[in-house]
Amino acid sequence: MEGGEMIFVGIDPGKLGGAVRIDIKSMFISTFSNHKDLAAFLRALNVNDFRQIRAGLENVNADPKWGRTSIFSFARNCGQWDGVLDSFLISYELIHSSKWRKLIGAAKKGKEPVVKYARRKWPEAPIVKKKDWWIADALCIAEVVRLQTIGG
Repeated sequence: MEGGEMIFVGIDPGKLGGAVRIDIKSMFISTFSNHKDLAAFLRALNVNDFRQIRAGLENVNADPKWGRTSIFSFARNCGQWDGVLDSFLISYELIHSSKWRKLIGAAKKGKEPVVKYARRKWPEAPIVKKKDWWIADALCIAEVVRLQTIGG
């Protein structure tokens, strides 16, 4: 990325989650879904200066209905994202789902309104199957960060 233009990253740390990038104009750039290779995530950002990045990491809680192994795996994913962002001094905030759901007018539970919104706003994003629905969440998280940064 040339010229110091800001990019915004939204991160859904769930099992099927990952990160998305949008630009200052809210245009979709890319997705990254490999929790096992976060160094590849940093390379994929393609920036000269990590200060060009603003990120939002979904502030999530484990569901008591999950088993211990699932909760531990979930916590590990969250910790890995948190560690990568901290290690590279990438400015980020924890964003609760109620905040980004309010932004898009989808206060009700359920993924369908979020996916519908994301498909309409970012038609080029690869939200094809149910396993891709994390992309909709991550896009909305990135959009909250973008709007807060530019004062929108």
